[in-house]
Amino acid sequence: MERPGRRLPTLAESFLLRLPVGAIVVNRRYDIQAINSAARRFLAIHTPAIGEDLIHIAQGVPARELRDAIEATFRTGASAGLDELGVEDVATGERRFLQIICQPQQGDGSREPVEAVLIIVSDITPAVRGRQALEGQLAAGREEAARREARLGRLALVNDQLLAANQELTATNEELRAATEEFLLSTEEAQAAAEEVETLNEEMQATNEELETLNEELQATVEELNTTNDDLQARSLELQELARAAEEERARLEAVLAGMSDAVLVLDRDGRPVLTNDAYRRLFGDPAEAWVARDGAGQPLPPEASPRGRAARGESFEMEFTLEEPAGARRWFEASGRPIRGAEGRQRRGVLVLRDVTARRQAEEELRERETRLRILFEQIPAILWTIDPALRFTASVGSGLASLALAPNQIVGQTLAEYLGADATDPIDAHRRALAGESVSYESEVRGRLFRAYVEPLRDAADRIIGAIGVAHDVTDRSLRRLQEEFIANVSHDLRTPLTAVRAGLGLLAASAGDRLGAAEQGLLQNARRNTERLGRLIDDLVTFNQLRAGALDLEHEPLDLRVVVTDAAAAIHPLTEEKGQTIEADLPDPLPIDGDRRRLEQVLVNLLDNASRYSPRGARIAIAGRADAGEILLDVRDTGPGIAEGDLERVFTRGITGQGGSGLGLTIARWLVELHGGRIWVESDPGAGATLRIALPRGEEASGAAGAAEGGGA
Repeated sequence: MERPGRRLPTLAESFLLRLPVGAIVVNRRYDIQAINSAARRFLAIHTPAIGEDLIHIAQGVPARELRDAIEATFRTGASAGLDELGVEDVATGERRFLQIICQPQQGDGSREPVEAVLIIVSDITPAVRGRQALEGQLAAGREEAARREARLGRLALVNDQLLAANQELTATNEELRAATEEFLLSTEEAQAAAEEVETLNEEMQATNEELETLNEELQATVEELNTTNDDLQARSLELQELARAAEEERARLEAVLAGMSDAVLVLDRDGRPVLTNDAYRRLFGDPAEAWVARDGAGQPLPPEASPRGRAARGESFEMEFTLEEPAGARRWFEASGRPIRGAEGRQRRGVLVLRDVTARRQAEEELRERETRLRILFEQIPAILWTIDPALRFTASVGSGLASLALAPNQIVGQTLAEYLGADATDPIDAHRRALAGESVSYESEVRGRLFRAYVEPLRDAADRIIGAIGVAHDVTDRSLRRLQEEFIANVSHDLRTPLTAVRAGLGLLAASAGDRLGAAEQGLLQNARRNTERLGRLIDDLVTFNQLRAGALDLEHEPLDLRVVVTDAAAAIHPLTEEKGQTIEADLPDPLPIDGDRRRLEQVLVNLLDNASRYSPRGARIAIAGRADAGEILLDVRDTGPGIAEGDLERVFTRGITGQGGSGLGLTIARWLVELHGGRIWVESDPGAGATLRIALPRGEEASGAAGAAEGGGA
């Protein structure tokens, strides 16, 4: 029997494949799990069939009675069946008679629920034809009985006539006896007459004996006729039983025809309808009305090429055609025709079987589309997906990740893991062996210079048996490099902060202890060193913050704040830089700006904004800061007098690495991340040649107490 998957058939399956009877195994959804060639031939199944609904693809079998028999077997656990189903042989056109028996297939014990049903399909055509031959003999027997009854009637009439003659002879004999006695008493003259009469009496006695012999022969004939009559009556009863069985079979066949889902139309040689069923009337209406059959392109077929024309001519054919509905839609039909021949072998009529296959065609088209989508999905999935058999041999490989290994889909099918990865690839080989043993395994492996993280699972069939393994791998090379980069930045930042702290402390101590003894040039150098030290510290802070933001490891410490205090602290931190360029910071912050946020991170945002404004503004320029409360938000603007930004570059200024005048290129990127972590927004507005304004909007918080020291306008 045919089963999904690739394996050698067992001895039992090989035996079933050669059985002259059909064998089919279905599950509770009537899906075919296994089927042999005899069942395909009897039920005219020409598709792969495995996984398909038996009720819909079995041809010539009443779907309802078949479904009821299968369902009864599932429900009761007992056998059920259908007897003497008449079907047309697709290959020869001869009529066959099938017997279908459904046997339950249970688990280890009889109390287990029925898991599947084994359907045995037997060809009982010889038995049915034998019965039909017996019916012919019965008809001949009836004719013989009629002839014998007629003969018996004639013999009975002759017998009655002979009996009447015998009675007359008996009466005559009595009269002669009386005359003889009278003659004996009469004269001697009468003696001679008596002797003559005696002689006549002897002759009459001889005649009587002959009549008695004839009567005995008649009685024997009557007994023989009675015996024959009894035999004929018994044969007549037997023929009546056979006739009644034939009538019941004919009624069943008519019920089968009425219950067929396929439309059936019988035509004479002139194309006139002779017989049809309800399914035909539902699909096509009045059988006397012709319909225009069209080909797959929608073109009308010539009458001689139409299904009705070919069936009327007695052709054996199978074809597909379409009909156009009034609304313009088209429906697909499958037609098969066979001739009906008389006893002399001449074609008298043609039978046409029609099936609406529109839903099947639509399902096939949908299946093709799904297969295409699935193939595209497998080919474009951002990973590598593969399967192996128990011999660790690749059976499939798909996914866009194959491109990183310069492989085409399924290029390595047929190779073993050891052949492709090398015999020293112990981790992948061991992982796949564990998957074949039923485990789910993950591992990392380097292939062709790329690092992959892989997951392997057992691959099971419908019976939950392990038939291989399936794996998926993701290229984590870039993520590994990013992790190394993050670790490098963290280590470098830590290593730089220690000496930078010492340098900053040393410069502060030098300025405090010996600053008044230094000349103007030395003091300028000292101030420049302190400014560069502060800038280097901010750059290190930006690197650490950017690394934490990208890793999602930055936590905010929220507290009620007045944003004016944060502005003042940021302006003080940036003062050495603006002082060097002779720039001034003017703040217009007349009212409290209450927010809820992380003071240190918001100061870092403002320092980056002021540093950006100072970098792009010329010497001696003015940097303006303005803030206000607007409904549920706190708005803050930082405006410079630099060259401005083109409209197409307004969003790019927040992209990492975009900088034009030194710096790390991270300042505005970090500022956006930190503002968005506070639930706010940041954007830039600019007119080329007229400077740029960086705007921040933060959610408004509760009024913060102790906001002393906030900037209230004027220069910083």
